[in-house]
Amino acid sequence: MTDGELRVQPWHAGAWTTAPAAVAEDGPDVVVTAVEGSDAWRHTAYGFVHDDAHALLAPLASPGAVEVTFDVGWDGQFDQAGWCCGPTSRPGSRPVWR
Repeated sequence: MTDGELRVQPWHAGAWTTAPAAVAEDGPDVVVTAVEGSDAWRHTAYGFVHDDAHALLAPLASPGAVEVTFDVGWDGQFDQAGWCCGPTSRPGSRPVWR
């Protein structure tokens, strides 16, 4: 990860929404093993809620930019990887992107 001035930030500077099965830093990369059955669905049209995906969250400066590369060994139906970005608010502060 890098900060607003393109300085490398350590992966452990982020916080996991839900801990993965395994996490290992490998040079500038992070290798993550998901817990089987974890998912990022929130509320679907048919009432499905399953929100235990492994997202590594860190503040993003404004203006900010992100570049992500995934090297994934797909081995099951619905395997996926992605980048999560959304607004969050803390009491007494303005909304920020995470």
